[in-house]
Amino acid sequence: MQWLRQLNVGHHSKILTIGDCSKEEINEYYHDRLLQDVPSQLRQNLKFEEIYDYFGGKLAHWSDYLTEYTNQEGKLTCTPPCVLPDAVPQSTAFHQAYTSLRLHLSHSLFPKYSPVPSHASPSPSDASTTTTDTPSFSAPHLLTLMRKLTHPPYSVEYFALCQELGADVVDAMVKSRLLELRWTRAVSDDGYNVLENVGGLRFEKPRIVAMTPILRKAMEVVLMEEGEKQ
Repeated sequence: MQWLRQLNVGHHSKILTIGDCSKEEINEYYHDRLLQDVPSQLRQNLKFEEIYDYFGGKLAHWSDYLTEYTNQEGKLTCTPPCVLPDAVPQSTAFHQAYTSLRLHLSHSLFPKYSPVPSHASPSPSDASTTTTDTPSFSAPHLLTLMRKLTHPPYSVEYFALCQELGADVVDAMVKSRLLELRWTRAVSDDGYNVLENVGGLRFEKPRIVAMTPILRKAMEVVLMEEGEKQ
C-alpha cells in the first residue's frame, strides 16, 4: 500500500526545481558581499564575466574560488601554452570537475556513484535500483552526451535521450552526479530554462543538464583533448 500512498501524494503535489542563482542575483551578491573579502590590491584582476562563464550561479563555487584566489594572493595563473589560460581553470573546483570526468571515462563500465548526496531530482530508477543492481555506462555514452551538453541550449531532453542511449544508461549517468535531471523549469532563471514549442503547445520537458557549470566547462576541455588525439 505504500506505493499507492506515494502515487496519491504525487497526484496532489507540484514539482518545483530550485536551480542556481540568476546572473543578476549572483552579480549583486558578488559586488556587495563576496568582493568585500578580497584585498583591494587583488580585485583588479577579477573579471565578473569570466568567473560567471565558469561558475554560473553556483554560489558555493564563487565563494570557494574567491577564498582560494585570496589565499594564493591572486596567483591562480597558468604559464603558456595552456588550453585555458584564464585563472578560473587553475582552481580546485575546475581540477575536481576535470578529474571526475577523466575517471569516469577511463574506468568505464563500472558503477561510480558519488557518496556525496545530490539535491537534484531523482531518476526513475532510484526507487528500484539496489546495491546488487547498479547499471552503468560506457565512455562512448558519456562522450556522446558531453558533445550535446557543451552546445546551446546546454541541455538535452530526457526522454529523447533515453530513446537514443537507453533509460538504464541515462539513469546511471544521473546517479554518477555528473548530470542533473530537471523535471520542471527552475524557479530562478539560471540559464537552463528551455521551452519546447511543438504543435503550438508550449511547455517545459524534463531535461538533462551538467551538474554544475564548471563541470560543463571541464567537458569542453576533455572534448578538446579527445579531438587532439584523433
